[in-house]
Amino acid sequence: MYDLGADGGKSIMPVVGPCEAALHSAAMVGRRFGMVCYTADVKPALRRLIRSYGMEQFVVAFETIGIGLTELGPSGPTVRDRLIATVTRMVDEHDVDVMGVSMCPVIVSRAELEEAVGVPVVDGISAPIEMAACLLRLGLHPSERQWPRGSPVADIAAGSYLVQGVLTSLLERERTGAGTVLQVSLFDAMVEWMGYPIYYTLFGGTAPKRFGLAHPTVVPYDAYPTADGQRVIIAVQNDAGWRALATQVLDRSDLITHPRFATNVARTENRAAVDRVVAEHTARYTAAELLDALKRAGIACGQVRDMAGVIGHPQLTSRDRWSTVDSPVGPVQALLPPLATSKDGVRMDPIPAFGEHSDEILAQLGYDLADRDRLRATGVVA
Repeated sequence: MYDLGADGGKSIMPVVGPCEAALHSAAMVGRRFGMVCYTADVKPALRRLIRSYGMEQFVVAFETIGIGLTELGPSGPTVRDRLIATVTRMVDEHDVDVMGVSMCPVIVSRAELEEAVGVPVVDGISAPIEMAACLLRLGLHPSERQWPRGSPVADIAAGSYLVQGVLTSLLERERTGAGTVLQVSLFDAMVEWMGYPIYYTLFGGTAPKRFGLAHPTVVPYDAYPTADGQRVIIAVQNDAGWRALATQVLDRSDLITHPRFATNVARTENRAAVDRVVAEHTARYTAAELLDALKRAGIACGQVRDMAGVIGHPQLTSRDRWSTVDSPVGPVQALLPPLATSKDGVRMDPIPAFGEHSDEILAQLGYDLADRDRLRATGVVA
């Protein structure tokens, strides 16, 4: 989280997407923005976004070129000419000093558009990357507002669906010769991943409660304490699993026919009592002893581990999942990619030094040697 200073330092907000990043990047280099998007149907949402950030006074021109994503392939040259003409007119008529464009570099390179219109151009694809460089250059401070640092689940979900879409499109192209335009929404991807609680609520009438490691409809299914201060997850899948747990691990055969515990429906209704009984017995075992007993009984289980425990997990060692890569500080350990069955044929390049590939990347983005030297001299890049 950074205080971006785009509205005088009044707001502290995350950069969550290309449009937001384009807005804030533009605010760092100008005060009269022009914005161009594909079609008119997205303008209301973008206008709301602009207003929500208090930046409407900076956007002096906002237009579309009237071309949808599906038309980009057959209409590429027409779209390019129309985009350049639209941006040129906006700059001339509205005295725009920086442009935000959502379709670069799909249609035309940013450098080419800047040369054609004579003002800086911020595109929605490279803006987040450039913003990071600007933040470093300007020395903007971390926000005092604290945000949890978890895995980027929405990005991973959308990326996974995008990979599937690309593979499907390649097969379709092989069969029909036609290309496909793919659009993946972070929101749609996350809603899809929330299918279970959504349908639970939709057809059950109530939203599922927060259960932590427990299962909302299967009991016992949770992390239970052990004698050596560890926690072990016990995942009973059905009534047969409950009978195995009761007789082979808990040594409580009476629980099999007890009316409060005999079926999963009854155990779910009496969750607290079930968890109490199970915990009383697991606390007599060490984690190793409990895991051994559960495995012998055929009950799904696993130990709750901290990060050191994950790094030292015997599965990673026994299956040779660790590799070594070079880095600026010498060889370091790195995990193999999940799909790699062995180290053979797996590309794991050295970790680059800070700024090692700056020239190569900037050259690909259209910056000539003089531009690269200027960026390096001002501390924007290493």
